[in-house]
Amino acid sequence: MRKITPVQFLTLLILIAFSRPVCGQIQSKELVSKFFPDPGIEINTPGFSKAEGFMTYDDMMNFLEPLAQKHSDFMRIGFCGESMSGKKIPVVYLENKSKNSKIKIWMQGGLHGNEPAGTESLLMFIENLVNTGNIDSILNNVSFAFIPMANIDGYEKQKRYNDNGADLNRDQVTLEQTESVFLKKAFTDFSPAVAIDFHEFRPFRKELESFSSEKICISQDVLFLPSGNLNIPAQLRALTNDVYLKDVAAALSNHELTSNMYFVPNTRKNGVNFLQMGGDSPRSSSSSFGLTNAVSILFEIRGINLGKDSYKRRVYSGYLVASSILETSLKNKNKVLKTVESAIHETKKGKTPIVLSSVPAEYQADVNFLDVENAKYFPLKVEIEDANKQSSVSQRQRPKAYILLPGNASIVQKLQILGLKTDTLRSDVTLNVEVFKINPDTTNPQIRKEAIYQISKKKMLFPKGSFVISTAQKNTNIAVSTLEPEMENGFVIYKMIKANSAGEIPVYRCMSKVKSTILNK
Repeated sequence: MRKITPVQFLTLLILIAFSRPVCGQIQSKELVSKFFPDPGIEINTPGFSKAEGFMTYDDMMNFLEPLAQKHSDFMRIGFCGESMSGKKIPVVYLENKSKNSKIKIWMQGGLHGNEPAGTESLLMFIENLVNTGNIDSILNNVSFAFIPMANIDGYEKQKRYNDNGADLNRDQVTLEQTESVFLKKAFTDFSPAVAIDFHEFRPFRKELESFSSEKICISQDVLFLPSGNLNIPAQLRALTNDVYLKDVAAALSNHELTSNMYFVPNTRKNGVNFLQMGGDSPRSSSSSFGLTNAVSILFEIRGINLGKDSYKRRVYSGYLVASSILETSLKNKNKVLKTVESAIHETKKGKTPIVLSSVPAEYQADVNFLDVENAKYFPLKVEIEDANKQSSVSQRQRPKAYILLPGNASIVQKLQILGLKTDTLRSDVTLNVEVFKINPDTTNPQIRKEAIYQISKKKMLFPKGSFVISTAQKNTNIAVSTLEPEMENGFVIYKMIKANSAGEIPVYRCMSKVKSTILNK
């Protein structure tokens, strides 16, 4: 027998150690044939012309440009900016010249570069849509903006992050990345009533090892992530969950595809396993989009680390989701427009309190997983922490305006990109405001999060050029989520706004309407 040297033995151990997680993410042929067979359809998008790998940026543009030339009366390709490597980020617009009231629908994919199915799904949807016989009728009632490949550099390398090593779906508030600024500006300019973001999720998760002695993985084809953020008007959250998502679930089921609300397996400190379901963070697109008073859903397709395994099924899943969103919008056009209008009116009126903190609902539910080795469903009764069903813990009255000092121009620029209109004082003005001051007892472990800051009333002289952000506007809930200091994803938490030498947070709440006569409009 040939002897193995110590170096060879160590190398072998390393290969085994690193191969185990990878092998654990490869689906058996039995599992695929039983649960994830590809549909018997033809898909003509670029990824399916390749025996290996995924489409490139050039493949996508070579696919889209002839379509735009052929259908130039209603399809055009614009560019909202460039990736870090200098590649132009395309925005595909479908709209006609009809003066009808329309639902504006935004769809994007590829924000995470290693999640290719969303991009391919959107290309499939665009191609089928422009070639349908009733496109004029559709565009009389809706208009579209598509960003098929949001993270171009990451996509071409099949890496989650952009070329700066940043996660673009954690940059929806701070806007630190080049792509984030361009994408958000395009979103704000389009101002959609419905906003959809396509992602893929990882079915084989190490966290599931503690849930069962069997080797299990997530079984669903698509997971739904609407926002549970309670500062999104209730009627908008109800429309999202009770109309749009019910229709999507039915559409997928009709094609023998499975779905569930989005969840992540986790374990509490006491060792109890649970599923974190949903989300409410403005740093992610589902909440960031929803806070602009849009129906907002992030869809996760089963796919990370699967390569091109079941790729046709994954792409078709995304296509069916996009088709369902369109169908629901057309079928419920008046209801959608009225609900969005109602949410905007409620936001501008400013009578609903700001929700500073909330807690998820906790309950038990049966969730289907897959027994990987025996290729069968593996139902589990698990604890759920559901952010889609939250309860408010602390609230605060809305101000009529937020005021920032002239030195905060960079912060104001971000607010403008996020869709907020701002004014400036035309001269020095004394105003009655509320001011936050850091609680000196913040070292007390018993202190509540919302008690970290003390609010006091103050008459203050604001210099000429101070910024005034009225709350009587459509995207006020973005201001609320970024400027209230307790907010988990706000500018204070991110240290973009810091306390002054007196311990005051220089974000001032004006509880009376600021007169237009003192503003530079």
